[in-house]
Amino acid sequence: MLLLLTACSVQTIYTDIPQSSSLWTAHRAQMLAISQWHVKGKLGYKSTSDAGSAWLDWRQQPEHFKLLLGGPFGAGTVEIVGNEHTVALRQGNKPDQYAPSAKALSRKLLGWELPIEELSYWIRGIPAPDVPVVDQSFNSQGLLAIFQQSGWQLKLSKYRDTEMGKLPSKLIAIQNGTRFTLIIKEHSFDLVEPGKNL
Repeated sequence: MLLLLTACSVQTIYTDIPQSSSLWTAHRAQMLAISQWHVKGKLGYKSTSDAGSAWLDWRQQPEHFKLLLGGPFGAGTVEIVGNEHTVALRQGNKPDQYAPSAKALSRKLLGWELPIEELSYWIRGIPAPDVPVVDQSFNSQGLLAIFQQSGWQLKLSKYRDTEMGKLPSKLIAIQNGTRFTLIIKEHSFDLVEPGKNL
């Protein structure tokens, strides 16, 4: 599977950059310091039972997030909002659904678990902390390109310069029969409005 991920890349991958290198350590610390963002993009997915795409609008604050998804659900925009205590799924005129994690709610919505908690780190170009990581490979700039975490095989590419540093604008994730691709069109880091209470 990693060969397939590598084959579709035009960037050179280097595996001899140690995780403890000063370049990677500094970059990782810089990305971990980002605690709020506003990201817009497109999410495409394919599972054993379904396939589709959605536009994505993600507003993140240190203690709250709001994720809007629109496109494949047949009822307009779907909103997932969460804080440290609970996560809610809001869809049209349907009753709100609650769960302890965004991952659990995504299963109700998509039929598979979108790893939203880990994704909040992956879109910053770093693995989620305190979760085992294997098979890390880096590009010529010392930025993470391929790795495995939480059962997902990941490829990060198309890094762009932002006011907070270099961030990937394309992410491909594969797990068993499920694959999703996230293309990020816009990054911004201005203070975002707090979400309404859950």
